[in-house]
Amino acid sequence: MVFTMRNNGPLRVLLTGGAGFLGKRVISELRELGATRGQSLYIRSIDLLPCESADDSVEGDITQPNVIDAAARDIDVIVHAAAMIDWGNTPRSRIFEVNLDGTRHVLDAARRNGIHAVVYTGTMDVVMNGGPLLSIDEGQPYPSRFMDAYSESKALAEQAILDANDGTLRTVVLRACGMYGEADPYHMDNVLTSARDGKLTFRVGSPETVFEHVYVGNVAYAHALATFAMIGEEPPPIAGKKYFVTDQPADNFFEFMRKFVEHLGHEFPPASRTIPAWAAMLAGRANERFARLVQPLWKLRPVLTASSVSVLTNSISIKSTRLADDLGYAPRYTVEEAFERVVSYYEPHFGSV
Repeated sequence: MVFTMRNNGPLRVLLTGGAGFLGKRVISELRELGATRGQSLYIRSIDLLPCESADDSVEGDITQPNVIDAAARDIDVIVHAAAMIDWGNTPRSRIFEVNLDGTRHVLDAARRNGIHAVVYTGTMDVVMNGGPLLSIDEGQPYPSRFMDAYSESKALAEQAILDANDGTLRTVVLRACGMYGEADPYHMDNVLTSARDGKLTFRVGSPETVFEHVYVGNVAYAHALATFAMIGEEPPPIAGKKYFVTDQPADNFFEFMRKFVEHLGHEFPPASRTIPAWAAMLAGRANERFARLVQPLWKLRPVLTASSVSVLTNSISIKSTRLADDLGYAPRYTVEEAFERVVSYYEPHFGSV
């Protein structure tokens, strides 16, 4: 298959989840990489929320085939970043509807509209088995039992993406690790809010436990690199494969966050103030049950869940050069630059008075 764009104009990209934490950065990284390569872009976002940085913002749900099909018209390549995170308060059926069925709709829309490339945002959660995973790479198998509905739905979705790679459609999976960055709704916001409000009073698990963080800008940059690689005349080495996206050695989750919290002038609990894994797990499960109980009346998003406790108490580290070998990926942002960007963003909101 020879990839041909629909016209001699801009590369036309459909980005699902364009209004999200990663999606917004993918747009900026695509534009910057395109500028260095002399390639203009037209970016259309489809999300439940409007996306101001896209050229065209479609407010729609990827679980509706007709909506995603209409958004995919006249598009050259799809970057599929939309997903639903499991916070313990969302029905399993809804998580699968978004993450698995939504991915199938994206693939169907690509085929119906003659689109030849799909770049998919995966997650390291798909290999987590509730125990430690040290120095793993892309050869790590799926677990016999997934930690939660999110992990399982994303694993099935990435399998669908990889199975779709054939002589007509090119696909690739980029597994993001524990992303952090500016406007981070998952890790940074929760930790900094708790620290500011004086509610961050203990750590969970052993200080020897490590976690694989990655700066959102580097994950977005990997997506941009993959997008341009997928539209080359010849099928790229990355087609039909899955890759972890990393940018730094694994570190203890709390030690990693401590640097941000203390730089912004707040106290962080010492390593000696730690609750054991079993107690944290009981609390996590109780939080999930309570969140489900009040779900009809109150959209509660617990910080501590059974899945998050499992992650915090079992080491995971990734050692792989495959993305560098096959795509030429190297982190665009250093650890130091990422730190400065994050604290500069959060200073007005969480800096001590």
